[in-house]
Amino acid sequence: MVEIQYELTADSRSRFFEQMFQASPDGLSIADGEHRVLWANQTFASMFGYSGEEIAGRPLEDLIVPSNRLSESRWIAESLVKGERITLETRRCKKDGTLVDVTVSCAPLLLDGEVVGFYAGYHDISDRRRVEALSSALYRVAEKSSSARDLQQFFAAVHGIVDELMPARNFYIAIYDGATELLSFPYFVDECDTPPPPKKLGKGLTDYLIRIVVPDIDAYDVVYKRLISAVEFQDVSASFALETIKYTTALPLTYLKIE
Repeated sequence: MVEIQYELTADSRSRFFEQMFQASPDGLSIADGEHRVLWANQTFASMFGYSGEEIAGRPLEDLIVPSNRLSESRWIAESLVKGERITLETRRCKKDGTLVDVTVSCAPLLLDGEVVGFYAGYHDISDRRRVEALSSALYRVAEKSSSARDLQQFFAAVHGIVDELMPARNFYIAIYDGATELLSFPYFVDECDTPPPPKKLGKGLTDYLIRIVVPDIDAYDVVYKRLISAVEFQDVSASFALETIKYTTALPLTYLKIE
């Protein structure tokens, strides 16, 4: 075994540290004893929507701490002054007011045994939280399906669960009967419209979604390009609904054949 030793100069260590700091996939910041930001990496700036000039010299509380988390921020500051390290899941605020779910890891920075500053790292866990919320919602829907007294109670429960994930004041459930070729709306809540009667498939959004069932985005792209090439549109918008099928060995859908 060959042992390779390389003595880094203070300047080399500083350059290596700066590269590691900037290359981190997490948002990183270093603040002084008054929690004013001395240094932040590009990920921090992108995560919270600031430019480097907007960040430097400003207190972290003013930049990214929501008003309802100020007591938490003060608790973190007090713990760091005592030399403690803190890791917790919380929320921080972007420049535009949007909240971000993050894991915050903080530690004091010591010089000659005294706390002179603070380090903080922010790991975006928004995707994980969305997956957890969706998994919880699916579990609750399955639970309601066995406990609801009737279909209307079940549909109303599904509506309430969906409304927790996204604004859903207007919400309906559509069922297509292949035998009668009728599309019906057994549950329909809308601020303006009344429930429509059963109908044959037409040209509405629901009709379109029922007709266009494809296995992936690429296949949908083929259908979408074919559609816009066949008809002249003044304004086009599209959405793709992706359902993850879990705990099953069969996919109960007939895919549209893409040629």
